[in-house]
Amino acid sequence: MKKRFVAGLLVLALCCAASSGMCMGKTDTAYSTVRSTIHNNIRLVRSFMQYFDNASNERWDTLGNNFLVKFTLNNKQGRALFTNKGNLIYSILVGTEKELPAGIRYQVRSNYFDYHIVRATEVYQNRCTAWIVELACDDKRLTLRLEDGEMEEVLGYTDN
Repeated sequence: MKKRFVAGLLVLALCCAASSGMCMGKTDTAYSTVRSTIHNNIRLVRSFMQYFDNASNERWDTLGNNFLVKFTLNNKQGRALFTNKGNLIYSILVGTEKELPAGIRYQVRSNYFDYHIVRATEVYQNRCTAWIVELACDDKRLTLRLEDGEMEEVLGYTDN
C-alpha cells in the first residue's frame, strides 16, 4: 500500500510539474468553455465546495477526462484533480511551517533542530494524507516525507 502511495506521489509530482503551465497557452474562449462545463456540472462543484469550502481564485482546466483546479485556500496554494462525477483523485496544498499539524511539526523539529522548514506540502490521495517537508540549514537541503507517524528522508543535497 505504501509503495503504491509513494509511487503515486512520484507520478503526481511529475504530472504537476508537467501541468504547471497548462492554462497559460489557452485562449479565453477555451477557458470560457471549460468554465461553463464546470458550472453546469453540479456534482463537481458540490464536491469541490465540500473539500475546499473557503477556496478563492479558482482556475479550472481539463486534464484528459478529469478536471484540474488551481486555487488559494487560507494563504496556501492548492491543486486538486476531480473526475467528471466529482470524485477527488488527489489534492496538493503548499504552505509554510505554520500550516503543519503540531504533531508533525514536533516530529520534524525534534529530529532536525538545526534546520528551518522552508515549505510544507500536504498531499491527499486514496484516503491517505502525506506531508512533504522541505528543510534548509546553511547550504544543506533535505526533503522529508511523513505518513502514518513515520518519517523518511527522500532527498538531500548540498548547494555549491
